Amino acid sequence: MTACALACAEAIEIDLVDYLVKQGHQPQKISHPDNWYMSPSHDERDSFFKVNRNRALGTNMVPE
Repeated sequence: MTACALACAEAIEIDLVDYLVKQGHQPQKISHPDNWYMSPSHDERDSFFKVNRNRALGTNMVPE
């Protein structure tokens, strides 16, 4: 593991929608709470994946 690697606790706090916007990826469709995106790796006509804004934040995904 490198010095710049994120710990799991840090990684789950990243807002994936904001991260994708910073990387230049805009959602093709927003159907709250889902943001639908095209694949960055190949051409397509329909949205390829979604990020559920409610579940994209780590607080909902940490097992108890």
